[in-house]
Amino acid sequence: RVNRFTEANGALPTLAFLDGTTPGEQAMDELLDVMLGEGVVAVNIIPDRNWNIKDPETRRDKVARFHEFTAKAQARNLPVFVGTEMNAHGQRFVDDFDAPEMRPLYPVFQEGALLLHAHTLLQAHAGMGYLSGWAKHHFPDTGKRNRFYADLGRTAAPGRPAPAGVTPESGPDEVARAYS
Repeated sequence: RVNRFTEANGALPTLAFLDGTTPGEQAMDELLDVMLGEGVVAVNIIPDRNWNIKDPETRRDKVARFHEFTAKAQARNLPVFVGTEMNAHGQRFVDDFDAPEMRPLYPVFQEGALLLHAHTLLQAHAGMGYLSGWAKHHFPDTGKRNRFYADLGRTAAPGRPAPAGVTPESGPDEVARAYS
């Protein structure tokens, strides 16, 4: 019911990944498949808790799980969102994407951020977000939908006013041109 509520409010039902050490998260494939069946369309990871760890053995283990989970999410066409916790003293304000443990995943994280940016713009402007009827009609294939929203997020400047004429009757090419 939470996922349906989330979607009904124009948001994206998202699975939060802790660190892969809990029994549920150790069964990554099963967890992801169950959550997909329940309506989850993206995953969120707080990277710092998965790599910025003093103990080298724990660090290696959590980095491996973090990378494995990211790969499994990608294989299911689940956008990957990342961000700091911001709810505990001492947490970073911005994640260190240049850290060796993070650098290989940066393109995945950037793609997720761009997709989320475009979803937010289109949902707020015309109710045409990632899970809208418009998106499902034009992009029944999730991979193609991901590419459209990430590409649009890449060209749509933050803070720019929404272009006139973008409506649910607009086709994807019209929308892309309007935001470019």
